[in-house]
Amino acid sequence: MRSYISAFGSSPKIEIEQFFSQIGGIMSENLREPMLHRLEQHQKDGFYTMLVSGAYEPLLYSVTKNVNFDCIIGSSIPYHDEKLSKTSSVNYIYGERKTEYINAHLSNADVDWQNSFAYGDSYSDLNVLELVGNPVAVNPEPRLLELAQDKKWEIIKEPTVSLV
Repeated sequence: MRSYISAFGSSPKIEIEQFFSQIGGIMSENLREPMLHRLEQHQKDGFYTMLVSGAYEPLLYSVTKNVNFDCIIGSSIPYHDEKLSKTSSVNYIYGERKTEYINAHLSNADVDWQNSFAYGDSYSDLNVLELVGNPVAVNPEPRLLELAQDKKWEIIKEPTVSLV
């Protein structure tokens, strides 16, 4: 993650956020309607909705500009004086850190984990999927697909969209 953002050099924060805004605008066009409908249904049912991802927060906010989440947690970009900091570490949200952040965010809430849902597509989402009573593997990578089949989790396979 640090190598990725190092390509920005010492760019100002506004330029980095504009970059992620442009990319996110393109990516948002590929959001899948069935998943958006599920999200809306969870909200109508009174669920608290969170998007937790290893992607950078400016990208997550851009991609979901027209999608409503109660909370978005992603990897942060370190800035100093409104410019990319080359010395600060990246706060990367990955694997077990996802559940740490979820638990920290919800520490004052009474959560019914058994009746909660989680959606994931990669093996790095395993900790979050195992946290809830209703794990769903969405277009899972091979390792997660195999595990989801073994555990008899719901699996959603949607056609992928090619950008080429």
